[in-house]
Amino acid sequence: MGSLSIINKLAEVDKLDIARRYFLCGSMAQVGRELGVRYDDLLQLAKEEWFTEELRALEREANALLKVKLTCLMDKTLSAIEDRLEHGDTIMADGRMVKIPIIARDLANLAKIVFEKKRELADMEVGFASPEANRLAALAASLKAKEVYDGEIVERS
Repeated sequence: MGSLSIINKLAEVDKLDIARRYFLCGSMAQVGRELGVRYDDLLQLAKEEWFTEELRALEREANALLKVKLTCLMDKTLSAIEDRLEHGDTIMADGRMVKIPIIARDLANLAKIVFEKKRELADMEVGFASPEANRLAALAASLKAKEVYDGEIVERS
């Protein structure tokens, strides 16, 4: 029985399991050992278009989950910073916890970071223009670099 017949006999669920396992560990040899499938058979399977599409789908799903986690982490971080700005820092003084105003150096560093991130966000918003607007802007920029002489377009020097 040849390799192709083994691959063809794998159920669709088994094929998806192979793609998922490969995505998680990155080693086709390890997937083969875990499932008892020959390495060469797995390499043949990985050449199929659906396999690449499945890996892309798994990548998109993993990126979406990571984005959610990072957003939660960022929200918690910003809440902690806001609390620190509003209520100050907690220190131990005379054996008890007391709040003191945030140190000016820390406040200046926070302000600098917030200002830079706000500017980066504003710059990113410009990039959300439609693809047509981006193409038009690129065309306009390229035309500004050219001049027309007697019906001919010539690069500006």
